[in-house]
This record gives sequence, C-alpha cells and structure tokens, in this order.
Amino acid sequence: MKSFKNLYFLLALGFISVAFMSFIPSTNSVNNTNSKQLVTPDPGETNGLSVGWKTVEVDQRESGNYYVKYSDIVSGMDPNNPTWGCGYLDIDPNTSGWNCDITTPYFYASGADNCEYIYIHSYCTPSPGNPAIHTIDIKVRDAQGNESNWGGITFTINYTANPSTSDPTPPCSSY
Repeated sequence: MKSFKNLYFLLALGFISVAFMSFIPSTNSVNNTNSKQLVTPDPGETNGLSVGWKTVEVDQRESGNYYVKYSDIVSGMDPNNPTWGCGYLDIDPNTSGWNCDITTPYFYASGADNCEYIYIHSYCTPSPGNPAIHTIDIKVRDAQGNESNWGGITFTINYTANPSTSDPTPPCSSY
C-alpha cells in the first residue's frame, strides 16, 4: 500500500513539473531577444543578380571585329534602373576589382559605359571545320552595388570562304 502512495506521489510530482515547464519560455520563442525570426525575401528586391551562359555563332569578318550582347543573360537587374557598361561589367576574373576589358593571346574584349554589348577583336583566323572559339567570362553589378555570379559567353567564329570586309556597326556610341 505504501508503494502505491509513493507511485501516486511521483506521478503527481511529474505532472506538476510538466505543467510548470510549459510556462518557461523556450529559446525558440519569438519574444526571445537572442532568437532571430527568418523573413521571406521580397521578390521585388534586386539582390538576386544572376548571369547565365550563352553561345553566340557569327561568320568570319576580315577585320576580326565583332559585338555581342550580354544583357540578355542577366536576370535580377532592376528594369527601371538597368546599369550596363564599363563601371558595372567585369570581364577579367584574374584581376581584383572590376575590369572592363581583357587582352588574351587569342582575343581582346571590352565593355563601354551605358552599353549592353561587348566589343570583341579576335586574333584568330578560323579554317574550314575549325572555328575560332573564345570564352568571355562576365560578372555584373547594379547601381546599389549588388554583384552577380560569374557567367559567360562562348563566342564561335565560323569559317567563311569569302569573309565580309565591312565592320559591324557599333551598337553604342561609346565605341
């Protein structure tokens, strides 16, 4: 009989302990100043700058001069305030900071202010069945200073038996 009283006493003490613990705030409480509540990002913010990859194929030009658009592979830019051009374009991942032009043994590429195109001069001459292929790495940032990932353009110059002798028309006045 005494063991049943002890058992009832222990059970009652357990229930009382559980009841008191429900009044103690946990560390996951929203009111706890040490906890942070996660906020769903606003889809209208421009923090999600992203640059994709694309392949551009062109026919050989005698001059080796070309232009390629890069803004079409950029997402997350504020459409009311797009910032294209040299101050917001990095095409040389081997330098610190932002560099709007790059010179390699195979090509030269450059961006310009207020322009969504990159100027390319190829030092390579394609031959039948062997196009000249250049990879141009690009990164952008917006007016608020948000930076994108590295993306790029695979620029393929196909052989032409009679390459054009004309230069392409510069799409921006800065070139």
